[in-house]
Amino acid sequence: MDYDMTLTELQDAIAATLAARPEFAGVQIFTEKIGDIASEIEIAVGKIGICIVILTPSAGVQYPNVPGPLLDPVRIVVAIFEDVIINRSPTGTNKPAADVATDVLRTLQLTTPAGANPIVPDGADALKLIPDSGGLLVYHANFTTILPLTPLT
Repeated sequence: MDYDMTLTELQDAIAATLAARPEFAGVQIFTEKIGDIASEIEIAVGKIGICIVILTPSAGVQYPNVPGPLLDPVRIVVAIFEDVIINRSPTGTNKPAADVATDVLRTLQLTTPAGANPIVPDGADALKLIPDSGGLLVYHANFTTILPLTPLT
């Protein structure tokens, strides 16, 4: 198995996995690396009231003296942004952010993108309501995985 997935490839794989699911029909899905993400969120939330953003993953290295490196853990955050008034109006999706966050958790749990290990929920922090989010209701679905890399020669 080829284990040389980059962090941005992991983001793209997660976005594609979510976009393929009927539970997220009508919900715009972005990766944090796309242009001015703040404007994209504002536009998407302003239109239908909700969007999903796969934030840029962060990673640690458990064994720094082992060739690779072995990125462990890789922390993945999928943020769900909801303008409750717009989203729950006749023009919105009527899918509450908490339900979308739960569906993200159910979709990604044990998903194994090519080049990565299985994605697992981040224990007690798997779903978090983010307080004081500028008038939006924001949930984070938190996951971890491991990315073994081949040393560059």
